[in-house]
Amino acid sequence: MKTIVLKSIQWGQHAVLARTIVLFTAFLLTACGAPQASDKDSPHTGLTPYREDYRPEDTQRAAAGRDTPAAIQHEGKALFGPRGAGGAAEGAANWQIVLAAFGGADGQRLAEIAVAEAHQIGLTSAYAEPRGKAWVVAYGRYESGASTRAQEDLKRLKGLEINGRLPFAGAVLAPPPVEAIAGSVPDHDLATVRVRYGRSAYYTLQVGIYRRMDDRDPTPQDLADFRKAAEAAVIQLRREGQEAFYYHTSRSSTVTVGVFSEKDYDTSRKRPDGSVTTGPARESFRLREAKEKNPHNLVNGQAVKVRGAIQPSLLVPIPN
Repeated sequence: MKTIVLKSIQWGQHAVLARTIVLFTAFLLTACGAPQASDKDSPHTGLTPYREDYRPEDTQRAAAGRDTPAAIQHEGKALFGPRGAGGAAEGAANWQIVLAAFGGADGQRLAEIAVAEAHQIGLTSAYAEPRGKAWVVAYGRYESGASTRAQEDLKRLKGLEINGRLPFAGAVLAPPPVEAIAGSVPDHDLATVRVRYGRSAYYTLQVGIYRRMDDRDPTPQDLADFRKAAEAAVIQLRREGQEAFYYHTSRSSTVTVGVFSEKDYDTSRKRPDGSVTTGPARESFRLREAKEKNPHNLVNGQAVKVRGAIQPSLLVPIPN
């Protein structure tokens, strides 16, 4: 692990600079782009990847206030927007490492400040560019995410210590825009996570699903559409700085974010006598942050109501 101790750079001299290093570690991005399936063309309904027993009558479109159809459609476009949404930048057809993402009106300014700070500590290959409604700080350009150089740079950046912190521990490899990707990316398949991450990879957060909205079995074309939409969603989420995965079943395709251990969702309680019981879950900061960025489980690109409430994002087990 390489350690950098900053002496000439006073990160705390200015409030904006102090905020920058915090934002490097905790991404502020709340917009997640991906292709939106058409309800008209594909009548799908959504559940977890492992429980598909809801009936159409349980799923209702939100109908009032901020849950109006127009508001829900707006949210769907923001979170699972048109394919290819995001800023076009020079070399956009290359893989990149996303170090941080900044949303809101100050996104561009904060990203440019972060790039200047990165340059001062020697990361001269860092640059800022727009992605959907956010700005990201990206690093490098690679022909493939599996290339030796890309993997070595990612490992080095994740382990880079600055003033006792690891500001780039959450860095992710981001693929090119979906138009430039041919076929699926196995490293984005949730089914491979346990093998690659080990036994501590226990949970992931479901943020979207593509499936029919009736009891009919999906056609081969339905399944192809679901898989294409989910994989495109994952590509866009990763381009915006989130560690996203897809998971295909014989009836649906799911989009999830993050890899969490049992410590991130801890229900165990130790009694004075040493025995262990269960209690309300204690969620880690990483898990709470992921839920804040992705509050809903979108169905075919739209928020829906299940038994009277908008379905939230769902913590689900990672398949073996």
